[in-house]
Amino acid sequence: MKAEIIADSICTTRITTLELTMPKWLVAQLNTHRCFSRNSASSRAIPLKTLRAQVLENPYIPSAWPRNQKGMQGGEALDASHAGASERAWRQALSDAVKHHEWLEHLGVHKEIANRLLEPFMWTKVLVTSTEWENFFKLRLPGAGAQHEMGKLALAMQQAIYSSEPAILHPGDWHLPYADPTKTTIVQMAQSVARAARVSYMNHGKKSTFNQDWQLHNRLKEDGHWSPFEHQAMAMETDEPSANFKGWKQYRVIIEESL
Repeated sequence: MKAEIIADSICTTRITTLELTMPKWLVAQLNTHRCFSRNSASSRAIPLKTLRAQVLENPYIPSAWPRNQKGMQGGEALDASHAGASERAWRQALSDAVKHHEWLEHLGVHKEIANRLLEPFMWTKVLVTSTEWENFFKLRLPGAGAQHEMGKLALAMQQAIYSSEPAILHPGDWHLPYADPTKTTIVQMAQSVARAARVSYMNHGKKSTFNQDWQLHNRLKEDGHWSPFEHQAMAMETDEPSANFKGWKQYRVIIEESL
């Protein structure tokens, strides 16, 4: 589990963008928090052979094996013998899934279906931006009743935020994740939107030209793919809400108001 600060800014309120490394299946739990703006890597976007190689090289293996019991939360950890057997069973399931994934590729099945077989064993990247974290930490930190893996992720996120020093911005300034601050605002905007979108392909760190970024920015806008436009925000004079942010006017909102 990893949580890396991508951009951290403060004006009337603080806004933070994190890049998370987490199990693919855990994304659904993160998505229940509506105050977050998110983009995540898509199984549909990753070629079959590429994804299979990633899973074989670095599979997700649970770090804890709680005992089965009633309710949503597992019991005490299994003893070493049963935990070891559980891990071997998980790894066998991975091996079986890889074989069937390869079989589906041989049959000509598209990746949007075949790649689903590997999702329990995938790590993925998620970009998340928010001005509000307190309720998430209240519900998801270890000891709050969340699943073990979510607790570890929430703790990594909290530690990243608490150890970060936000940049001081003023009303009218922009919070722009992934953007090069030496460039003009329009170049930074294109970079930020395009690279947020490329999280879906897990190649958001790939070098690109302004023209490539601007073309992707415009294509996403024309097609109505709005989520990559939710991580950029302009500092406001008050802490009034804008979409799911407080004190920051979301770029998506600005665009939609102009349409």
